[in-house]
Amino acid sequence: KLEIMQKEKLISDLKTQLDITQRKIEQNSSSQLIGEVQELRLESLLSEIHGDTDNIVPIPKGVNGADCYQEVKSDSGVLLGKILYESKFTQSFSKGWLKKMHEDNRSINAEILVLVTKTMPKTLEDQRFGIIDGIFITRLSFVKPLSILLKYSILKVSQVQMQYKGHESKQKV
Repeated sequence: KLEIMQKEKLISDLKTQLDITQRKIEQNSSSQLIGEVQELRLESLLSEIHGDTDNIVPIPKGVNGADCYQEVKSDSGVLLGKILYESKFTQSFSKGWLKKMHEDNRSINAEILVLVTKTMPKTLEDQRFGIIDGIFITRLSFVKPLSILLKYSILKVSQVQMQYKGHESKQKV
């Protein structure tokens, strides 16, 4: 009878552990799925806003890197700059994401980095966006105006550079 009770206790403990493990898997899968949906929403939103002139390039799953980048182009199709986007949908903000974004940018060489996050860092909780370590941080709800502003900035800087090059070449003549 004692052996039967021990086996029943073992079975009960294993069932409890299995239930706990299944809940953890479901939570992780659900969080991962929500994160992937936010990624797709971000790409879709950027394509809606800028797709007529710019390329929105997704970074494939399983490849180290951010989620996507935007190739900002002139009306004539000349590449003027890049904006790298990373999306996070978590309960807390991690400063480690900023370091990782800078590392991810080594292969892209974007001029501007944007972290889209559900949870803003404490210093930016009441803000629509902010900059930490040279990275723009915002919520998904503010991506549209911020991306328009950042694209406009790249276009204006490019215009100034072209004027300077033109002015510089005139001086050499």
